Amino acid sequence: MSNVYENEISKISSYMIKDHFRILSLLHGFEMNFDNNLDVKIESFKTFKWHLEKHVFVEERAIFLSNKNDKSIEDFSLLFEISNQHNEIMKEVTNIIQNLKINSGFEIVKLRGLLIKHLNFEEKIAYPRLDEIISKSEKNRIINSIKDIIFEI
Repeated sequence: MSNVYENEISKISSYMIKDHFRILSLLHGFEMNFDNNLDVKIESFKTFKWHLEKHVFVEERAIFLSNKNDKSIEDFSLLFEISNQHNEIMKEVTNIIQNLKINSGFEIVKLRGLLIKHLNFEEKIAYPRLDEIISKSEKNRIINSIKDIIFEI
């Protein structure tokens, strides 16, 4: 196995970025169901929501709670920012699901914008920082959690 490939496999960011693509793809799939009946739209959105919830769970539990005693002020600031972004995204998801259930109008543009802003923040700032500060053994534990929870291997 090439050294470059091994280095990428051992990065948390590799797994989480792959999941970002899946989440955006599921949102796009939901958007493609606009012309379908309400039940199909709701099921499509619930699938998106389920994968998003698993992603958030992994980030907040398995990743950001690791090595909690070794975190700097910068690391806590990063966690706080990501947690706030998660809350804002999930609030918008809740609004959309409530509007879907009563067959009311809803806007997906805001959710898509929040997601893209958040994913860019994670990919450019948060994940590189995590890959830098987390020990190899902790990284392996987190990657196994990611595989179990997100990718259901």
